[in-house]
Amino acid sequence: MIKSISYSQQEIINNILQLHNNGKPLDFDPCYNVGGFYKNGIVIVPRVKSDINPLLPGVLKLDVRTFLALSNIPTIRPCLHICTPAVVCVPT
Repeated sequence: MIKSISYSQQEIINNILQLHNNGKPLDFDPCYNVGGFYKNGIVIVPRVKSDINPLLPGVLKLDVRTFLALSNIPTIRPCLHICTPAVVCVPT
């Protein structure tokens, strides 16, 4: 059952993914930083990770405002114009 309220960011994102992305994980996190959001294993780490100033190996150096070349990743296409750390990018 998916709850309509939660105090856990990880539970909230998983509920959104269950409702709007058939439970599949995010493909892309444009503001990965050091991956703190994923460290406890509740949310699956996306296959593509980027940050404007990457701090870890394997994290691409990308400015979220200029990643149009990656627009073939399905879960970012709907929010190319509004992606910020607070926005969850899932297909509509």
